[in-house]
Amino acid sequence: MFNGAARATRVLMLGIWLTESATAKERRVEKAEVPPAVVAAVSAKYAKGKLTGFTKDEAHGTTVFEVRVELGIERREVEVAPGGKILGEERALSFQETPGAVQRAFAHSRFAKGEVLRAEESTRYVPATKVTYELLVKVGERTLELAYDPKGKLVEQEPGEED
Repeated sequence: MFNGAARATRVLMLGIWLTESATAKERRVEKAEVPPAVVAAVSAKYAKGKLTGFTKDEAHGTTVFEVRVELGIERREVEVAPGGKILGEERALSFQETPGAVQRAFAHSRFAKGEVLRAEESTRYVPATKVTYELLVKVGERTLELAYDPKGKLVEQEPGEED
């Protein structure tokens, strides 16, 4: 019974992921196509940063802009609502820069034999501030994105895409 329920849950989650993938429209845009409030919000938060790229993401009737910011050697991707509210951001980091709890959890997981291709600190501000550490991992022929909370608990797993 448990195996059947677990399988049904996995099938349902895959269906949701496929539906989201099919309905999401993400495209690169020029700075001129980005609302001034979006540019102003990111420029105010990262006054010394250089805005290097813009993406418009439309899914489920909602539009979000992603702004790539370079701060010297550091890179961030900031998600902003059209009105200028910063919704979240991601910061690239090395696996060694993730919290020790995340490193230990990964090392003891069934994914440990895989190769960590990328690590990011992801901060969501809406509805409340939430930090996760996302790892893009290649295990055999599969690429997965794993999200851990700061205490090392695996909170999300989904198929991943390499940039």
